[in-house]
Amino acid sequence: MKKLRSPEGRAVDGVQRFIKYDAFLVLSLCLRSRLLSIACEDLLMPSGSCNSLSELPERASSVVLGAERGVLGTLDSRGRPHLVPVCWIALQGRLYVPVDHKPKSAKVQQRVRNVERNPEASLLLDHYERDWTRLGWVMVRGPAHVEPVGEASASFVARYEQYALHPPEDEAIVLQPRRILWWTWQ
Repeated sequence: MKKLRSPEGRAVDGVQRFIKYDAFLVLSLCLRSRLLSIACEDLLMPSGSCNSLSELPERASSVVLGAERGVLGTLDSRGRPHLVPVCWIALQGRLYVPVDHKPKSAKVQQRVRNVERNPEASLLLDHYERDWTRLGWVMVRGPAHVEPVGEASASFVARYEQYALHPPEDEAIVLQPRRILWWTWQ
C-alpha cells in the first residue's frame, strides 16, 4: 500500500491520514451545508435584521401583529437569562410590557429588578402552527427602562379584554428597539 506523504515529504501514518480525511470531510460538509443554508435563506426561509419596527418586511410584521404574547428576556444579578411570558403593546416605535396587578411572589417583580440593574433586554414574538411552513419569529433587542404606564394603559385595555375591569395603572417596562432580528419560513 502506498504511504501518504505530508507536504514536506514525510510519511504519514494511518491515524494522521484518518484525521486529514476527517478534516477534509468536515470542511466539505460545512461548505455544502453553508451553501444549502444560503439557498434556503434566500429562497425559502427569509430572515434579516433592522433597527425599528417600521422597517420590518411584511412577513415579519405579520408575526408581530399576530403575537398576543411575547417572551421578555432580561439578565439577573448573576448574568443568567430570565425569561417570562408577557403581554405587550407597541406604541410610538417602542414596546411596552405592563407591571400589572397579577399576584406575584415578590413586591418588586424580578424582571423590573433586572432591568433596573442591567437595561439590556429582548422581547421574542412568534407565530407557531403545526404546519411548520407557517412559522416565524421576531426578536427585538435594546435598552429597557421602567416608567409610568401613562397613555399605554388605554392601549393595553384595547388589546387585552382581561384589562377592561382592572387596567395597568402603575408602571411599564419600555423596550427601545436597537436591533430587530426576524425569521419566517416563507
